[in-house]
Amino acid sequence: MKLFNCTHCGHPIYFENYLCLKCYAPLGFDPVKMELVALQQNGQSYTLLTQSGEINTVQYKYCRNKQYSVCNWIVPNDSVDEYCVACN
Repeated sequence: MKLFNCTHCGHPIYFENYLCLKCYAPLGFDPVKMELVALQQNGQSYTLLTQSGEINTVQYKYCRNKQYSVCNWIVPNDSVDEYCVACN
């Protein structure tokens, strides 16, 4: 199993995590980057959060299956798909 580090605080995280246990940032898997990333919630959408505090302007949403706690992948907010590429 590949281990990841929180892109906000650097703490080790696991693929199944929805939340960093050190900085409490929400986490989502970005299939384009193949990386588990820290997120900043902005209403109903999220942006990527980095260690420098820089916030990306691209908006994301979680895969619809997150409501069942079975998927932590993210989808671009402007996508018509409600499901990620793994759940489609």
